[in-house]
Amino acid sequence: MKLPVLKVNALPNLYKHCSTVYVLHIDLPPQSDDSFMQSYWEYIRAQMYQIIESNFVTAQATRVYAEHEECIVFKSNIEQKQLAEFLEYLMAEVDEYLDSAPEQAYRFVKAMIFEKGAQVKLFSANKVGDDLFESMAYDHSVFTYRHQRKSRSKQLCSPQEYRPIYERQMKKRKEVKTVVKEKQSEPQENGYIEYYI
Repeated sequence: MKLPVLKVNALPNLYKHCSTVYVLHIDLPPQSDDSFMQSYWEYIRAQMYQIIESNFVTAQATRVYAEHEECIVFKSNIEQKQLAEFLEYLMAEVDEYLDSAPEQAYRFVKAMIFEKGAQVKLFSANKVGDDLFESMAYDHSVFTYRHQRKSRSKQLCSPQEYRPIYERQMKKRKEVKTVVKEKQSEPQENGYIEYYI
């Protein structure tokens, strides 16, 4: 049976090249015109990953970056039912914060972790399938939040609590843009750029 391949730049600790892992990827809602809400969803997803990583220590939950997407990998001893219930409580908390929350979904897939640039192991060569984010297994592994549960605790940030964080980020971006524009307007004296090593 072929497994989809999760290609990472560097393997996390305690994971071996071409080993079987479980991958969790939380989907962001569709792009909206409101940059605040888009930024808020990205912040919430990062918070969810951090909370899951700290709560599922026995399954060695580890955040990885693959194909410019952040996801979590687990060892084979993950309790899938417990993870699904935990995710529903987190999504219920977000649902309480937002009156008209878009549909929230996540993907949970069994895959093979693969370090970029490394050779396929001899005994794993017949198990290598498509890239994870382009595979059929990834497309068919969508679980949506059912809006049935109530959150147990307050672990995530509400939009009101996130507003000052967002404003600080926007202020820093504006400061960086003005500095870059000032440096670009300076003429070059010699017509070439000097590099100091």
